[in-house]
Amino acid sequence: MSCVKHIVFRGETEEFREFHRDGRPIFFTDNEEEAKSYGPNIIEAKLHVANMFEPGNLVARKNGDWDHGAKSGTDAAQSEAFLQALYSSYARDRAETIYYHVEGGSWSEVERPEIQVWLREAGYDGFICWEGDGTTFAVFDPAKVEVLQRTSSPTMK
Repeated sequence: MSCVKHIVFRGETEEFREFHRDGRPIFFTDNEEEAKSYGPNIIEAKLHVANMFEPGNLVARKNGDWDHGAKSGTDAAQSEAFLQALYSSYARDRAETIYYHVEGGSWSEVERPEIQVWLREAGYDGFICWEGDGTTFAVFDPAKVEVLQRTSSPTMK
């Protein structure tokens, strides 16, 4: 995908210091108002990523087979690799169900720990999902985040 994302935001309940995520992804949104719902202290950043997993680029599945005509902009290689990874972790019916939900944009499925392990092993910098009023970007490596500005709540000490 692209090397640099547009400006993104993250809301924090406490004043920002450093990202310490213990291996968990760091979430941002392209909607500043959405970020404020997570905390009054806003981090404005640029994400320097080269390879984001985008569920919207997965080829649709219909009756257990590929449905290449269902939508445009799909990535057959990414879709096949992802489905094979699911097959290696789950029974076929469960793998197909998870694939269907991820392809449909379900953020809760993409956030499964075992899926995030596969994404990292497959060389992805993070993943994109859609929730609320914006696009959510989850980045695995804090070094890929360039903090541009921090806006702290005036009530914080």
